[in-house]
Amino acid sequence: MSPDGVNPMADGESYARIEDDKRIVRCSFKDGKVEETLFDVSDVRGRVHIDEINDYIISPKGDNILIETEHEQIYRRSGKGKWYIYSIKNKTLELLSDGGKQEQPLWSPDGYMVAFVREGNLFLVKLLFNNSESQITKDGEMNRVINGKPDWVYEEEFVFTRAFCFTADASMLCWIRFDESKVPLYSFPLYKGLKPEREQYLTYPGRFEYKYPMAGEVNSTPSVHSFDIKSRVTRKLQLPVEADGYVPRIMSTEQPEKIVCLTQNRHQDQLGVYVCNPRSTECRLVLTDDVKPYIGETVYGNFRVVSDGFVYMSEKSGTAQLYHCSINGGAPRALTSGEQPVVDFYGYDARTGNTYYSAKDGGPLREAVYVSDSKGKAKKLSQQEGVNHAVFSANYKYFYNEWSNLDTPPVYSGGQQRPARQARRDVFGQA
Repeated sequence: MSPDGVNPMADGESYARIEDDKRIVRCSFKDGKVEETLFDVSDVRGRVHIDEINDYIISPKGDNILIETEHEQIYRRSGKGKWYIYSIKNKTLELLSDGGKQEQPLWSPDGYMVAFVREGNLFLVKLLFNNSESQITKDGEMNRVINGKPDWVYEEEFVFTRAFCFTADASMLCWIRFDESKVPLYSFPLYKGLKPEREQYLTYPGRFEYKYPMAGEVNSTPSVHSFDIKSRVTRKLQLPVEADGYVPRIMSTEQPEKIVCLTQNRHQDQLGVYVCNPRSTECRLVLTDDVKPYIGETVYGNFRVVSDGFVYMSEKSGTAQLYHCSINGGAPRALTSGEQPVVDFYGYDARTGNTYYSAKDGGPLREAVYVSDSKGKAKKLSQQEGVNHAVFSANYKYFYNEWSNLDTPPVYSGGQQRPARQARRDVFGQA
């Protein structure tokens, strides 16, 4: 089991994971022991049952779980499946939607709604209204327009699969719209193959066509939109995007009237961070980061909105480091420093000013987990030399670590934070 399968719970003491594709269990961060079974395919009441679990998303209040089965791959990172709403209290399953498989479902912050993408359009399901479903966009069309999910180029180059978010008060849904109607088509043959087998192509091959811009060709045209859930008014935000530029991320903040949109030029050497009002449609530039020769995709994967602003990665000092900026703009403050580049950003605790991350540790084959305090003083938390990856609890009291080196396959351990000299190396010991 890798850290990718570990999802921290809101209590700060436990995490959830899938067990044998049949159960979702809650485990202790302290010792790794199973404390509770949240879902079991063999213990469901009512008429609806499933055979296995492909993925899951726990609601913000922890009372419901979105569960995926019959997953179908689309591109490298994207896929679609049948998603169900599971009530932990009642032990009942209900289909999220009976209109076809869904992509990238997302709970609203209050846990009363779920938004998802299907066939290039956004949909909304309201739990308080007997799971009533409404269609938010209607212009989505294969190889023409995509709402709420990235096209192939964005998914591949910017490493993300969801392009929509709710506002903090769950009153609005915001998304990126990709117009790829002018992007040239690319096609390749489809054969019978294996996993999946396509019997229809046993004798003659089929063909798959999709929008694929070769180097220098036209990209899709992005724009950002908002939808008022109560009034059902749709607006286009005044986000300035260069001709042939990109919008590689859209994120909510803790303030209902503000979302964050990132922009990038075609040469990919300039990042723009905009704070946008989804009602007034006004967008204000709060940060520009120019880095030559280009800004890598890890910058976007490590961008986080935090309670008092946002944290971003930049190589402007010569190595990849983390910086904090207020949501209102102003001069960024360095959170990390040194010659060793940051690899992954795990979290920022606004209460203490601590920053949790991994960075190179004296060589390309060595990565360690660190915490840097409010004064920039760093302490190594992982103990073994090699490659370390971590998942932290919601309160940063614990972390779950994956360690490996050239001679050792992955070893998983975790526990509480203590100075390195007091560390124990038993699995789920008090670190």
